[in-house]
Amino acid sequence: AMAMLASTYLFAYNSAMFAAWLYVLCNLAASLSSSFTSTTFEAQHPLLIPQDYLATEPKGSASRPVVPPVTWQKVSDLSFYAKTTYVKPRLIVAYRSIESLAITIQTATILETIHAILRVVRSSPANNFLQWIGRTHVIAVAATLATYVPETKQYTSAEQMPSFHALTALAVVFFWAISECIRYPWAAVKIVADSEFARNIGAIQSLNRVLTWLRYSAFVVLYPAGFLAEEALLIGCLPFAFSRKPYDIAMPNAWNFSFTYSSFLLCVLYAQPVGFF
Repeated sequence: AMAMLASTYLFAYNSAMFAAWLYVLCNLAASLSSSFTSTTFEAQHPLLIPQDYLATEPKGSASRPVVPPVTWQKVSDLSFYAKTTYVKPRLIVAYRSIESLAITIQTATILETIHAILRVVRSSPANNFLQWIGRTHVIAVAATLATYVPETKQYTSAEQMPSFHALTALAVVFFWAISECIRYPWAAVKIVADSEFARNIGAIQSLNRVLTWLRYSAFVVLYPAGFLAEEALLIGCLPFAFSRKPYDIAMPNAWNFSFTYSSFLLCVLYAQPVGFF
């Protein structure tokens, strides 16, 4: 009875995660294929904004909006910043359309570590947790820094543009979503195919074989592609981690503890290739 309950739960979990990542892919495709090229937005994440500067909206018509770089003016009241609107490039708009959902889904995969701890699945809790914390850092911390901070900066031709950071974040989510839209259906179908009542049902067994082949074949392409996208995103964060220090904890403090995000980011960048191989 417990085995049946566990199988039913895992089937439901894998089916729900497949549906969630498929929804992300559909939203991403809709955003990228839509007719708009830019839109306006209100400033967000004020802690990541340089506190003595304010970006002013470039002038443009409704039919032909002006896309950043933006101009800068010094201000003393940061609260005024939050009321200012900007013109945002298409790739950033596309990333915003799926950002919150992608972060929520990735955070929810902590359940897979719990599954391993409870021995519901045969996998290492440590490996699951390390993968979860690494991916959650990429999407919830690094992608936020890379895609929000550049929007508040005036770029020259020699500097990376905001759209590049949005592109790397989109690439990460895209490769993750494609991978999970293969992995989760494979896991769900495998549960059914291994059950007593489906062992002699040819259609289910054939689907299981096709998904198994697709899972391990696609992995050869999607895993390195996702790894390179993550590395590009993290490298893009470095200039802003060094200059803005958004997540740093300086001494002295009540905990007698300091943290430098740029140093942490460098450690991650050096460690990830080791994990890849």
